[in-house]
Amino acid sequence: MKGVLALTAVVAASAAGVAAQDAEACSTGIHMIVARGSTETPGLGKIGVVAGNASLVVPGSTSAAVDYPASLGDYDDSVEEGRVNIVQMISEYTTRCPESKIVLLGYSQGAHVVMDAICGGSQLGFNATADLPDSFSSSSMSLYPAVLEIRQPGSLLTLSLQLSLP
Repeated sequence: MKGVLALTAVVAASAAGVAAQDAEACSTGIHMIVARGSTETPGLGKIGVVAGNASLVVPGSTSAAVDYPASLGDYDDSVEEGRVNIVQMISEYTTRCPESKIVLLGYSQGAHVVMDAICGGSQLGFNATADLPDSFSSSSMSLYPAVLEIRQPGSLLTLSLQLSLP
């Protein structure tokens, strides 16, 4: 009975998305930085299911949630806080783990956070933001095998996926 309960807990945890992994360890698979959607509780959110499934396919993968409000009332400030935090997470992780691959995942407001962090933002009605700092050279951009955004507010596309495979 204990074995069945343990297996059920593992399956349930995988279905709900992977938990954030040890921040000090370097991933031997991919390291996923995950930005949840508007009003979702702190953690990986709905997009965490994608991270969980990816970790099953790519052994040694880790994930970390972006800490930001994900609120609608102060949307612009929320996105900006997320953008600042994700850029810091990318910087710290690439410094600590220069050979690791990073995948950025964002759902809803989290997709807005991800894309503003990478490309900057200049959409009408939203705050203008800078793209990734120059310290992220073109060689370090090879660390991003994928960026997935789903349902970004302000985007005409509901799903976009960028892959750069070796």
